[in-house]
Amino acid sequence: MKLKNRFRKIIREKVKKYEPDLLDDLSKKIEVQLKVLTVLLRVKNILGFIPYYISEPRIVGYFEWCLRSDLNVFFPSCQNNQLIFCRVKSVPKVHPLRFFSEKSRLPKLGLLLVPGLAFDRNLNRLGMGGGFYDKFLQLYKDRFLVFGVCYSFQVIEKVPTDKWDCRMNGLITDLGICVSKNLYVRIQKKRLEKGY
Repeated sequence: MKLKNRFRKIIREKVKKYEPDLLDDLSKKIEVQLKVLTVLLRVKNILGFIPYYISEPRIVGYFEWCLRSDLNVFFPSCQNNQLIFCRVKSVPKVHPLRFFSEKSRLPKLGLLLVPGLAFDRNLNRLGMGGGFYDKFLQLYKDRFLVFGVCYSFQVIEKVPTDKWDCRMNGLITDLGICVSKNLYVRIQKKRLEKGY
Protein backbone atom coordinates (compact mmCIF):
# COMPACT_ATOMS: atom_id res chain seq x y z
CA MET A 1 0.00 0.00 0.00
CA LYS A 2 2.85 2.38 0.73
CA LEU A 3 4.09 2.05 -2.86
CA LYS A 4 0.62 2.74 -4.24
CA ASN A 5 0.21 5.78 -2.01
CA ARG A 6 3.58 7.12 -3.16
CA PHE A 7 2.47 6.71 -6.79
CA ARG A 8 -0.83 8.43 -6.04
CA LYS A 9 0.99 11.44 -4.57
CA ILE A 10 3.32 11.68 -7.59
CA ILE A 11 0.46 11.49 -10.11
CA ARG A 12 -1.65 14.05 -8.23
CA GLU A 13 1.27 16.49 -8.23
CA LYS A 14 1.83 15.84 -11.94
CA VAL A 15 -1.80 16.60 -12.80
CA LYS A 16 -1.72 19.88 -10.84
CA LYS A 17 1.01 21.17 -13.18
CA TYR A 18 -1.38 21.20 -16.16
CA GLU A 19 -3.44 24.28 -16.95
CA PRO A 20 -7.23 23.79 -16.77
CA ASP A 21 -7.62 24.96 -20.40
CA LEU A 22 -5.20 22.27 -21.58
CA LEU A 23 -7.06 19.62 -19.58
CA ASP A 24 -10.30 20.79 -21.20
CA ASP A 25 -8.73 20.45 -24.67
CA LEU A 26 -7.42 16.97 -23.86
CA SER A 27 -10.85 16.01 -22.46
CA LYS A 28 -12.50 17.00 -25.75
CA LYS A 29 -10.10 14.67 -27.59
CA ILE A 30 -11.00 11.88 -25.19
CA GLU A 31 -14.70 12.52 -25.89
CA VAL A 32 -14.04 12.01 -29.61
CA GLN A 33 -12.29 8.71 -28.87
CA LEU A 34 -15.20 7.63 -26.68
CA LYS A 35 -17.72 8.36 -29.43
CA VAL A 36 -15.66 6.32 -31.91
CA LEU A 37 -15.48 3.41 -29.48
CA THR A 38 -19.21 3.58 -28.72
CA VAL A 39 -20.12 3.48 -32.42
CA LEU A 40 -17.59 0.74 -33.17
CA LEU A 41 -18.79 -1.50 -30.36
CA ARG A 42 -22.47 -0.67 -30.92
CA VAL A 43 -23.15 -0.61 -27.21
CA LYS A 44 -26.48 0.55 -25.84
CA ASN A 45 -25.57 0.79 -22.15
CA ILE A 46 -22.87 3.12 -20.83
CA LEU A 47 -21.80 3.01 -17.20
CA GLY A 48 -19.85 6.20 -16.70
CA PHE A 49 -18.68 8.68 -14.12
CA ILE A 50 -19.06 12.38 -13.46
CA PRO A 51 -15.58 13.92 -13.19
CA TYR A 52 -14.94 14.97 -9.63
CA TYR A 53 -11.17 15.02 -9.18
CA ILE A 54 -8.82 17.13 -11.31
CA SER A 55 -7.22 13.87 -12.48
CA GLU A 56 -10.47 12.73 -14.12
CA PRO A 57 -11.09 13.84 -17.71
CA ARG A 58 -14.05 16.18 -18.14
CA ILE A 59 -16.19 14.03 -20.42
CA VAL A 60 -19.68 15.25 -19.54
CA GLY A 61 -20.23 16.22 -23.21
CA TYR A 62 -19.81 12.56 -24.19
CA PHE A 63 -22.56 11.48 -21.79
CA GLU A 64 -24.85 14.21 -23.11
CA TRP A 65 -24.17 12.89 -26.64
CA CYS A 66 -25.01 9.36 -25.44
CA LEU A 67 -28.35 10.51 -24.04
CA ARG A 68 -29.17 12.42 -27.27
CA SER A 69 -28.32 9.20 -29.16
CA ASP A 70 -30.89 7.25 -27.09
CA LEU A 71 -28.26 5.23 -25.23
CA ASN A 72 -28.80 4.19 -21.62
CA VAL A 73 -26.46 6.08 -19.27
CA PHE A 74 -25.74 5.03 -15.70
CA PHE A 75 -23.68 6.86 -13.06
CA PRO A 76 -22.21 5.47 -9.85
CA SER A 77 -23.39 6.18 -6.37
CA CYS A 78 -21.85 4.89 -3.17
CA GLN A 79 -24.01 3.08 -0.65
CA ASN A 80 -22.70 0.96 2.23
CA ASN A 81 -19.17 1.24 0.82
CA GLN A 82 -20.26 -0.28 -2.51
CA LEU A 83 -20.79 1.21 -5.93
CA ILE A 84 -24.26 1.01 -7.35
CA PHE A 85 -25.17 2.41 -10.75
CA CYS A 86 -28.24 4.52 -11.38
CA ARG A 87 -29.77 5.17 -14.79
CA VAL A 88 -30.16 8.85 -15.61
CA LYS A 89 -32.22 10.81 -18.11
CA SER A 90 -29.91 13.84 -17.95
CA VAL A 91 -26.38 14.50 -16.77
CA PRO A 92 -26.41 15.65 -13.12
CA LYS A 93 -24.99 19.09 -12.40
CA VAL A 94 -23.40 17.85 -9.17
CA HIS A 95 -21.21 14.84 -8.53
CA PRO A 96 -23.68 12.00 -7.91
CA LEU A 97 -21.49 9.71 -5.82
CA ARG A 98 -23.70 10.04 -2.76
CA PHE A 99 -26.87 11.57 -4.18
CA PHE A 100 -28.78 8.77 -5.87
CA SER A 101 -31.20 7.07 -3.55
CA GLU A 102 -31.91 3.78 -5.28
CA LYS A 103 -30.05 1.67 -7.74
CA SER A 104 -31.25 0.74 -11.19
CA ARG A 105 -31.24 -2.77 -12.54
CA LEU A 106 -27.79 -3.31 -14.01
CA PRO A 107 -27.80 -4.04 -17.73
CA LYS A 108 -26.57 -7.47 -18.80
CA LEU A 109 -24.06 -5.98 -21.26
CA GLY A 110 -22.47 -2.60 -21.74
CA LEU A 111 -19.45 -0.37 -21.64
CA LEU A 112 -18.07 0.48 -18.20
CA LEU A 113 -15.85 3.57 -18.12
CA VAL A 114 -13.51 3.69 -15.14
CA PRO A 115 -11.52 6.72 -13.97
CA GLY A 116 -8.12 6.32 -12.37
CA LEU A 117 -5.05 8.21 -11.26
CA ALA A 118 -2.79 6.13 -13.51
CA PHE A 119 -2.83 3.20 -15.91
CA ASP A 120 -0.09 1.18 -17.54
CA ARG A 121 0.31 -0.44 -20.95
CA ASN A 122 -0.76 -3.78 -19.46
CA LEU A 123 -4.12 -2.13 -18.68
CA ASN A 124 -3.61 -2.12 -14.91
CA ARG A 125 -5.23 0.72 -12.98
CA LEU A 126 -4.24 2.77 -9.96
CA GLY A 127 -7.38 4.20 -8.39
CA MET A 128 -7.93 6.63 -5.56
CA GLY A 129 -7.49 3.96 -2.90
CA GLY A 130 -11.04 3.18 -1.82
CA GLY A 131 -11.34 -0.06 -3.79
CA PHE A 132 -14.89 0.76 -4.95
CA TYR A 133 -14.34 -0.11 -8.61
CA ASP A 134 -12.28 -3.21 -7.80
CA LYS A 135 -15.06 -4.55 -5.57
CA PHE A 136 -17.64 -3.84 -8.27
CA LEU A 137 -15.50 -5.45 -10.97
CA GLN A 138 -14.96 -8.58 -8.88
CA LEU A 139 -18.71 -9.15 -9.13
CA TYR A 140 -19.61 -7.82 -12.58
CA LYS A 141 -16.54 -7.62 -14.83
CA ASP A 142 -17.77 -10.39 -17.14
CA ARG A 143 -20.90 -8.39 -17.97
CA PHE A 144 -19.08 -5.33 -19.30
CA LEU A 145 -16.33 -4.14 -21.55
CA VAL A 146 -14.23 -2.23 -19.03
CA PHE A 147 -12.25 0.76 -20.28
CA GLY A 148 -10.03 3.01 -18.25
CA VAL A 149 -10.33 6.71 -19.11
CA CYS A 150 -7.42 9.08 -18.51
CA TYR A 151 -5.13 11.71 -19.96
CA SER A 152 -2.19 10.32 -21.91
CA PHE A 153 0.28 11.67 -19.34
CA GLN A 154 -1.36 9.40 -16.75
CA VAL A 155 -0.18 6.29 -18.61
CA ILE A 156 2.97 5.14 -16.88
CA GLU A 157 5.41 2.27 -17.33
CA LYS A 158 4.14 0.07 -14.49
CA VAL A 159 1.31 0.52 -12.01
CA PRO A 160 1.80 -1.25 -8.66
CA THR A 161 -0.89 -3.92 -8.31
CA ASP A 162 -2.34 -6.25 -5.72
CA LYS A 163 -4.10 -9.57 -6.26
CA TRP A 164 -7.56 -7.95 -5.97
CA ASP A 165 -6.89 -5.30 -8.63
CA CYS A 166 -8.82 -5.80 -11.87
CA ARG A 167 -7.30 -5.21 -15.28
CA MET A 168 -9.15 -3.17 -17.90
CA ASN A 169 -10.22 -4.48 -21.32
CA GLY A 170 -8.94 -1.27 -22.84
CA LEU A 171 -7.79 2.27 -22.26
CA ILE A 172 -8.98 5.56 -23.76
CA THR A 173 -6.79 8.66 -23.73
CA ASP A 174 -6.53 11.88 -25.70
CA LEU A 175 -4.07 10.07 -28.01
CA GLY A 176 -6.26 7.11 -28.85
CA ILE A 177 -7.75 3.78 -27.86
CA CYS A 178 -5.77 0.75 -26.67
CA VAL A 179 -7.49 -2.63 -26.32
CA SER A 180 -6.40 -5.94 -24.84
CA LYS A 181 -5.43 -8.69 -27.26
CA ASN A 182 -8.53 -10.72 -26.31
CA LEU A 183 -10.86 -7.80 -27.02
CA TYR A 184 -9.08 -7.04 -30.30
CA VAL A 185 -9.66 -10.64 -31.45
CA ARG A 186 -13.35 -10.40 -30.45
CA ILE A 187 -13.77 -7.13 -32.37
CA GLN A 188 -12.08 -8.52 -35.49
CA LYS A 189 -14.25 -11.65 -35.35
CA LYS A 190 -17.39 -9.51 -35.05
CA ARG A 191 -16.29 -7.34 -37.99
CA LEU A 192 -15.76 -10.41 -40.16
CA GLU A 193 -19.16 -11.83 -39.21
CA LYS A 194 -20.86 -8.52 -40.02
CA GLY A 195 -18.85 -7.95 -43.20
CA TYR A 196 -17.24 -4.61 -42.29
